[in-house]
Amino acid sequence: MHVFLAVGQVLIMVLAARRLGLWLNHSRWNFEKQSLQWALEISFGWILLWLVVSLLSALSLVSVLSMAGLFIALSFIACWELFKDFRISDRAKSSMKNLVETQQGPILILVLYGVWIVLCSALPATTRDELIYHLEIPKRMLEAGGSRLFFLDNIYAYFPQMGEMLMLFHYATGGEVAAKLLHGVAGSMVALALYGFSHRWVNKRYAFWGVLLFLSIPSVMVTMSWAYVDLIFTLYAFLALVAICQYDETHDLKWIILSGLLAGASTAVKYTGYQLSILFVIMILLQRVLSREGRILSALAGFLLAWIPFALIYPLRNYLVTGWPLYPFQVGSWGLDPLLNWDPERARLYLGWLGQFGTPLGSGSFLPTLLSPVLVFIWARFNEPEFYEGVIGPAFLLLPLVLWRMKKPFVVRFLMIFSIFFLFSWALTTKQARFLFPVLPVLCFLLMFGLSRSKIPLIHGVVMIAIFWGFYSGAQEVLVRDPVPYWAGAESRQDYLRRQLPHYEALRQVSERLGEQDRLYLVNMKNYGYFLDCPWRSDFVFERYSLDRELKAYPFVKTLEVFFRQRGISHLLVDEEFIRRPVAGMEPQALSVFEKYLVGYTRLIYRHRHFSLYELVR
Repeated sequence: MHVFLAVGQVLIMVLAARRLGLWLNHSRWNFEKQSLQWALEISFGWILLWLVVSLLSALSLVSVLSMAGLFIALSFIACWELFKDFRISDRAKSSMKNLVETQQGPILILVLYGVWIVLCSALPATTRDELIYHLEIPKRMLEAGGSRLFFLDNIYAYFPQMGEMLMLFHYATGGEVAAKLLHGVAGSMVALALYGFSHRWVNKRYAFWGVLLFLSIPSVMVTMSWAYVDLIFTLYAFLALVAICQYDETHDLKWIILSGLLAGASTAVKYTGYQLSILFVIMILLQRVLSREGRILSALAGFLLAWIPFALIYPLRNYLVTGWPLYPFQVGSWGLDPLLNWDPERARLYLGWLGQFGTPLGSGSFLPTLLSPVLVFIWARFNEPEFYEGVIGPAFLLLPLVLWRMKKPFVVRFLMIFSIFFLFSWALTTKQARFLFPVLPVLCFLLMFGLSRSKIPLIHGVVMIAIFWGFYSGAQEVLVRDPVPYWAGAESRQDYLRRQLPHYEALRQVSERLGEQDRLYLVNMKNYGYFLDCPWRSDFVFERYSLDRELKAYPFVKTLEVFFRQRGISHLLVDEEFIRRPVAGMEPQALSVFEKYLVGYTRLIYRHRHFSLYELVR
């Protein structure tokens, strides 16, 4: 039943977001295709909802009660939208009827796809970033009543938070499933925008298959049901790019302003929005030069003036709270707040670690980096950082073949250049498959544009096979977890989580045994704080960093006694198998000191497999 309630809550929010978007837009920006317009209006509505929830959070007014009140108000707006102002033109109705009659196969695939995403969203959250970041931060903010400084250890609490604020609202009013469904809705909006944009340049059949190609990308299909923000980011990035293309056609400066606004919103979702915005500026300059229309300064001014208000929100907050505008990444010589469990050395190591994605262990970085824009499409795997930690599929390698020597309009050439620049910048930064999401709708459009003008039937067949292979691969990545018993009601939430996460049972037991007066310290426990209901501390990204540093400088039992007492720790939860590993575990001398501390200063009160809970007794 909670799944149906979550679906209903999300649908109400989509209607409310569209109505809010209509009010904000007020006919300033109107796309020719209705599907593209709907995606824009809903994205506008989400911006307003983010700002409202952020204001409540800053005022420490976030609670289940306040979110419920906001939900009731938005429900009235949704009803207004549905029963009073929701209108579809006769032309749009005729187009939709024709689409249903001529594209029954693809529409059936989309319906089944939607059911699949709802089923996957109903599964308990088990992915790393959900448990330490995208669900954990909204949960803690809801408990604390707002965004005051209480995340001393969790560096992800200082990333841009537009996505998390939207999830906070959905989590508070619709539960975990609603928060996860938000990402699926964002992916659906990207598909809607892709269809509207593509239909201007190719017929409905190819526009529809372009949508199916995007949705069948295994990494997209799998993450659609996660509480992630990558598809929210992709929505704003793609709409910003479409607005730049619209400016080239109309020469109306209002489209550049829209692009700047949407690009600014993308920076409020992910730090990579700043990198993408630089690329947008380069593309605007290139567009003005290639078109020989001039107006370079006015175009740049329009983009930047709309971009700056959104782009500065989180760097300004981080500077005031932490001392670093782009915390946890060190920029310049600003000093860091001493209360935070972070330092320049870890910032440097973190940046280096992010740059190692897509680099097989033991190999140099130059050749993998040089080849990564090709290898990511053919040599990628789920859950393996050295293989891009995701799967895109090889279909896009057909692009040079279908576009070569073809007469192309300016928009196609423009998007080809954008795609090359994007792939180049991606290769030089974090080479994760999901960081490619913003360019994937563009690649889908380019491939379908080429296919629509190709006279080689074999290529069409290869793309169709790639689409069905993508659906199969995405489904297999979920089915390997054996979710059917949970879906069928034969398995409880706790039993499912025990199967998927070795750490879960120990974390659950800790939450039952410890209260608000206790303070837990995690040692190599993955920091899955989402399952903990008691106060806790730990190092992030580099677990045991502080502990190892202290023991390396002062290898004495007294060092640990002081270390935990200064942090007010009452209990330790330790993965004892991990700390004894030859490679990633503690150094022999440090391990010996730590074991002596456990014997002399703690009492074992619970053990599950190799996870042990100790109470400090001195």
